[in-house]
Amino acid sequence: MLLSGCWDRQELNDLALIMAAGFDIKSDHKIELSVLVFIPKGGGSQQGMDVSGEIGGGEQTLVRSAEGVTSADAMSKLQEILPRKIFWGHTEVFIFNEDLAKKGVSKQVDFIMRHPQLRERGQIFVSKQQAKDILKLISPLERDLSRGVKRIGRAQNRAECHD
Repeated sequence: MLLSGCWDRQELNDLALIMAAGFDIKSDHKIELSVLVFIPKGGGSQQGMDVSGEIGGGEQTLVRSAEGVTSADAMSKLQEILPRKIFWGHTEVFIFNEDLAKKGVSKQVDFIMRHPQLRERGQIFVSKQQAKDILKLISPLERDLSRGVKRIGRAQNRAECHD
């Protein structure tokens, strides 16, 4: 009776770990939220099973997108299409499309700052391409694209500090 156990635990295999997020504006003034989801694979010499149920040693990430009137609306629609519970605690990179950035990103940044799981120290980038397309790029040297983009941002900051 006095032992509560682990009634609220969340298993890693039940979570969709978001590594990066991208925001694009659609023609009908909706926000498209795209996320880079890390696919946990089995360790050692075993082959892992990804979220689609396919076995193999392929990609470690996948990109999923959803549209909404606001970022929160897009996020709730994204949760509907992902079979696992979204976990934002590992999000390191936020990419905004240039068209959206020109119109203003205060609502999206406010969403990022207020969400309890999102990291406030994540890096923000603006892209001339669609953020969704950037997230689909594969980084040959890093585990996933978010790490590669974050390293580029750090290198750029160091270069600006020395100028």
